[in-house]
Amino acid sequence: MSMKGKTILIVGATGGIGTKLAYQLDKMGVRLILTARRMDRLSLLLRGLNNADAISCDVRDKDSIRSLFDEIENRQIKLDGMVYAAGMCFTKPVKETDVDTLDEMFRINTYGFYEMSRQFQSKRASNAGASIVGLSSYEALLCEKGMSAYAMSKAAMNAAVRAMSQEFAKRRIRVNAVLPAIVQSKMGDGANKWSDEDIDFVKNKQAFGVIPVEQVVEAIQYLLSDDAMYITGELMVISAGYHRG
Repeated sequence: MSMKGKTILIVGATGGIGTKLAYQLDKMGVRLILTARRMDRLSLLLRGLNNADAISCDVRDKDSIRSLFDEIENRQIKLDGMVYAAGMCFTKPVKETDVDTLDEMFRINTYGFYEMSRQFQSKRASNAGASIVGLSSYEALLCEKGMSAYAMSKAAMNAAVRAMSQEFAKRRIRVNAVLPAIVQSKMGDGANKWSDEDIDFVKNKQAFGVIPVEQVVEAIQYLLSDDAMYITGELMVISAGYHRG
């Protein structure tokens, strides 16, 4: 999977999967444009990379997204790929999830992805033949109790992926998503702490145990590469043998 010479935008670069992906692509000779809300975290990430730039952006704000792509254009950068790894997750029953809470979830998980992709597909931002990869979730297919808001937001992302893949095909821009089950990367937990109870819980749910972050990164990397140049509109599931109950 040769990626050398490509320029890839990673949205949500300071999260567990985004950071691991940045290091992996950097080793392969990829030029990286990294974005996240906090510039201090982006600056720390840059220290370990060879060919990367960072631009802060709040995916909840369409003006911030537009400014990000204006800055990319001002730097005379054309993108070959984008990975949307920004996201939030919580477990709450429907009776405790009002529309304001739902809106916050959608702003990050769905609307941000939509607007980023909308900006990316323009000729000013990307090269023909580029690739968009959204980090979705297996939960969008499971729709378990307590996960209504999260499942809805990721299911909406999946629908956008399939519709966009048809609209963006005229520039041969591929749009796909990766849908992992439980990955060893906790949202909102910088220390990524896993207790024995956490591991046992996952083993009871997933026959193959917790999915290493590297497995998700490899799937994303493949979809970004020219090896996947005929794959578009697909939802790549990494279930690890997850079962209900």
